[in-house]
Order: sequence, then structure tokens, then C-alpha cells
Amino acid sequence: MGFQKGNQHGAKSKRGKDIVKQKVKQYLTEFVDEYLIEKLREDFAEITAKERLDVITKLMPYIMPKLNSNDVKVDASDKVIEIVHIDAAKEK
Repeated sequence: MGFQKGNQHGAKSKRGKDIVKQKVKQYLTEFVDEYLIEKLREDFAEITAKERLDVITKLMPYIMPKLNSNDVKVDASDKVIEIVHIDAAKEK
């Protein structure tokens, strides 16, 4: 059964956004902002320095972009330039 002309299945509703869904989303956002952030701060203060460093290194990819490095070798006698592109994501 192919697409039939005039089929409205999957079209957006004319009602607009669901009010209940908006309220639940707002409640969950406020909950995360108020309770979970404070709880994470308290827990972070209680862990050891090594554990803090582990948490920070695991969160870094979500905060900072991964960098790529380039090695450039120049041999002036033969006038040859070799550029090696190293992808940081592939090194792991």
C-alpha cells in the first residue's frame, strides 16, 4: 500500500502543543535545576580528589571540543614537506 493523496497520517495536530506535556517538562526542568544540581554539588564536595579528577575528565568531552593535532616535518635538502594528520578520536 503506497502513499495515498490526501492522507493526513503523521501530520501536525491543529490543536497546538500539549499543555500536560509542557507542564511535566517544566516540572522536570525545575526539579533538575533545584534539587539535582545542589545534590551533585554536595556529593562532589564529599568525594576524594582522585574521584573529582575522574569525574572532570569524563565530563570534559561534553564541554570542550576534541582537538586534532598536525605534525609538520620539513627537510630543506630535498625540499620535501610531510604533513601527518592525527585524529585524536581515532587514537583511543
